[in-house]
Amino acid sequence: MIGPGALGGAMIDLISQHDVFSLHSVWGRKQSDCYYVKKGTTDKVPADKLFPSQNDDLGTLIIISVPDGQIKSCANRLSDTQILWTKKQVIHLSGNLDSSILDPLKKMGAVTASLHPLQTFTRGDGADRFSGIWFSLHGDASFFSLLNQLIEPFGARSKVLTSQQKSAMHLAAVFASNYLVSLMDVVDDITKGNGIPDGLEMLEPIVHQTIQNIFEKGTKQSLSGPIARGDKSTVGKHLKQLEDNPARYKLYQQLGLIATQIADMSGSADSSDIKEIREIFEPDIDSDE
Repeated sequence: MIGPGALGGAMIDLISQHDVFSLHSVWGRKQSDCYYVKKGTTDKVPADKLFPSQNDDLGTLIIISVPDGQIKSCANRLSDTQILWTKKQVIHLSGNLDSSILDPLKKMGAVTASLHPLQTFTRGDGADRFSGIWFSLHGDASFFSLLNQLIEPFGARSKVLTSQQKSAMHLAAVFASNYLVSLMDVVDDITKGNGIPDGLEMLEPIVHQTIQNIFEKGTKQSLSGPIARGDKSTVGKHLKQLEDNPARYKLYQQLGLIATQIADMSGSADSSDIKEIREIFEPDIDSDE
């Protein structure tokens, strides 16, 4: 394992619980992060260097779990060592980059792929974070069955994606996870800013129910609220409330326009009401000009 951070640490825990795979060595930015594991035990032997350079420094499967911007330099640095790459298999865990970033090692004879978990990780997470999740796979197909052996005992599944699909899936994951946090931070700020310190807690049931509806019914059948009803007056009042905060005003507009499209397709409100709401958000959107 190269890179024992949040995701790397969870992968280390996964390997430590595995019946087929065992941990050989770990490499990180600090000397305390670099160690070998005695075969057949969990005993750690401190390494006397910060980066693998000899064949015995690595196991058969090398997992690179460093930040995206460091994967290329890591692969280049590894390719300059004395390691015999024809007997090695290398993966990285990035969602945004495909397996071609490992081409310096592929040219040296290594089998390469990317294996990206569609999950969020923070430091201290363990193998349980992989339970029931999906991984995207890209790279040498001869390698995929082995990688499935790595994740399947934990209830995880994989899907082979093209380079473009992998990048699109990562973009979608950022909206689904990271920007959901951003949106909920706005929610938290609005409630606290109006003297409701437990507002986020009060909204927890509606958040859970909305997510459940999305996965049970799909997005088109899960929209509720003023736009789904064609309630122009409520939308106008909300915008009035946001006039002193241009950023949130624009965010409400942009999300609202998407909601009008959903409402239009689902037929939840009269089309003339939806048109008027769109005109509130963007006055010229339905003009003939």
